[in-house]
Amino acid sequence: MGHAIAHALIARKILQPRQLVMADPLSAQRRRAAALGCAVTADAALAASQAASILLAVKPQKVEEVAARIRLAVRGKRVVSILAGTTRARLRQLLPGARIVRVMPNTPLLVGSGATAIARDGVAPEDLRFAVRLFEPMGRVWKVQEKWMNGITALSGSGPALVCAFLEACIAAAGKNGLPPELSEELGLQTLAGTAALLRSGGLTPAQLREMVTSPGGTTEAALRVFARRRLPGLVEAAIRSAVRRGAELSR
Repeated sequence: MGHAIAHALIARKILQPRQLVMADPLSAQRRRAAALGCAVTADAALAASQAASILLAVKPQKVEEVAARIRLAVRGKRVVSILAGTTRARLRQLLPGARIVRVMPNTPLLVGSGATAIARDGVAPEDLRFAVRLFEPMGRVWKVQEKWMNGITALSGSGPALVCAFLEACIAAAGKNGLPPELSEELGLQTLAGTAALLRSGGLTPAQLREMVTSPGGTTEAALRVFARRRLPGLVEAAIRSAVRRGAELSR
């Protein structure tokens, strides 16, 4: 996600490549960053020492290891964390003296359609404004209570993968009923994009649009009855609950 954000920052001219220093222990990732025109290093502490603000985009399981390397370099600096499940309190313990901003973006920011939540609790106004300015050109931004962040991570952070899993299943099912794979994918993508656009522009709720599309005794009703029998809402609820629970585990 860190590389995706860097790519979006540059593509949308929010920052110039020369304003970014990217640290990664993997040579392949450093080559990708260098291709963007950024300065690169394998030394996280060196990168942090050169930066006025730090984007912390490591795996949550690696946060203690990385924090030990950069803690002196980030003292007094702004650290914007996109780590799933990792609370501001936890990061303040690991990075004493740093100004922590907790953010949860998602991958559609690459095309300017991201959904980004920023935990506002206890964040200095100038740090909150910085995070908003950073992510707002890449989509929509919400300033939220931190207690909601694990739920947001499950819904919008994991959401693109959940939507894609559903779309994959629809495409596969259409293929089993005679549609060519390429046509199935194009129809599925257009239906997804069109439905989202209709919901955003028409003032309809998902429930209202579902009811509008569903004719009594029709094909849509037949499909929705299968969803009801197979308990689709319960399956989705279990998936979201599992993601929320994993986020809570990562905060320990």
